[in-house]
Amino acid sequence: MTHLRTKLLIASVATLAATSGHAQSANEAFDCVIKPREIVQLGSATEGVLIARDVERGAIVKAGQVVARLEDTSQKLAVGLAKLSAERDVEISSRKAAAAFREAELARISDLASRNLTPQIEAERAALELELARFAVEAAVKDRAVAKVELDLTEAALDRRTIKSSVEGVVIETNAAPGDYVTAQTTILTLAKLDVLNVEVFLPTALFGLPVEGAMATVTPEDPIGGAYEATIETVDRVFDAASGTFGVRLTLENDGYALPAGLRCRVSFAPG
Repeated sequence: MTHLRTKLLIASVATLAATSGHAQSANEAFDCVIKPREIVQLGSATEGVLIARDVERGAIVKAGQVVARLEDTSQKLAVGLAKLSAERDVEISSRKAAAAFREAELARISDLASRNLTPQIEAERAALELELARFAVEAAVKDRAVAKVELDLTEAALDRRTIKSSVEGVVIETNAAPGDYVTAQTTILTLAKLDVLNVEVFLPTALFGLPVEGAMATVTPEDPIGGAYEATIETVDRVFDAASGTFGVRLTLENDGYALPAGLRCRVSFAPG
């Protein structure tokens, strides 16, 4: 079906050429636009006062790089308090000592009871006290585990006060300044991901099926950039624009070292099928 459809499309193009004298083919160059791979609006997962913005417009940032910070005094104090609780082992140690004492006491009373030197009920009482002491040790261990979880929670809350870039890219806009009160809906920075670029082109519907996903094409940026660059067809739209009689094609263009800026007009020609 694919080959048949392609033949029909080629025949359609040939028919257009015969009737109009100037139909387009996939080998011609078409107008295109080079765009950033992504535009990312960085915000905060929590609200607070912005105390620092570490990058300015035009800066290149790495994924995971700290770009801004919120006021975090109370969160740091909460982490310090949680650490004291999580690292404290006196409760466990004291309750283990008490359990060890109850265990030795049970052994002594059981020996006396076996020789009828003390009532059997004393041995039973000692056994119960040992069991309770062991429960107390388990409770202390669980309390410490809870304290460690609470420490993780406070550290996570503190970490959310630091804004990190989710992508490698270029700062194209700063939207908040130190002193501003930000919320989860506030954009602090806008980044453009430029290590890979999108090339957008619209082709006549008569050419549908000729450029195929995964094929190569040549992109020529407008002056003063110029040059010719190889790009890969990533997406061919399956929905036509009836008004213009076109369909969209997106190509990806590797841009190591940010050699090419985004926002350029260009021409693209597709390799012969």
